[in-house]
Amino acid sequence: MHQTAQVRLLLADNLPDYRKAMRLVLALDGYLVEEAASVSAAIGTLKTSPPDLVLVDLRLTDDTDDQDFSGLEVANVARDLRVPCIIMTAYPSWQAAVLALRHRGSESLAADFVSKGTAPHSMLDTIRQVLSRREVLNDEVPSSSPGIGPAVPSRGLFLDSDRRVVWLDGEQVDIYEQPYALLEYLYRKAGTVCSRSELIEAVYGSNVTAYDMDKALEGLVRRLREKLGETAANPRHIMSVKGRGFRLDL
Repeated sequence: MHQTAQVRLLLADNLPDYRKAMRLVLALDGYLVEEAASVSAAIGTLKTSPPDLVLVDLRLTDDTDDQDFSGLEVANVARDLRVPCIIMTAYPSWQAAVLALRHRGSESLAADFVSKGTAPHSMLDTIRQVLSRREVLNDEVPSSSPGIGPAVPSRGLFLDSDRRVVWLDGEQVDIYEQPYALLEYLYRKAGTVCSRSELIEAVYGSNVTAYDMDKALEGLVRRLREKLGETAANPRHIMSVKGRGFRLDL
């Protein structure tokens, strides 16, 4: 059992059997779990007793409706309450992931996006990563501008998705548009390898041909590395993983 006692999770899913199975897995790992079977129940719990993290099914109302994104309603409330949210689905697609994670003028709705078919240890790893990122933000050294924005670490890479601001070793770095979108996605997946097609989909959507894909991504990675003061030959944060893609090391 891991040291996760007293960490409260809200598990929102409309399938009783799935909730039962997940509750067992989470409880064995030391989490305190509350359940919700509907959008209204999940939002009610969020507002009356906010948990440390929310696990919500993307199709929270109707699993047979491929247009059901009702879980995003819960994610939206969680975001407003500053509660990290992981969106789950039995029908994963990058379109849904982009909808949940991409920045479009406001803070992203979810901290991560996982398939309900993933192995239990993978789900638990994702939960730990999201919780650990939250702990890092809460424990970092205060920024040089007291009272303005979140705490900023004096070393390493830090991204504030609320304000779309990036700091490197305590200094703000101006990164905008597509390089920022790439960095934000890598940041949310920090420590894990992201495939080339996954990154292109996250930044550009689905309207990029296979011919354009590698060239577009290489150019984007090069621009982002320049912003962070590193190169492909001497990377510090953006690591190339041969044959697989890229990984962000914090």
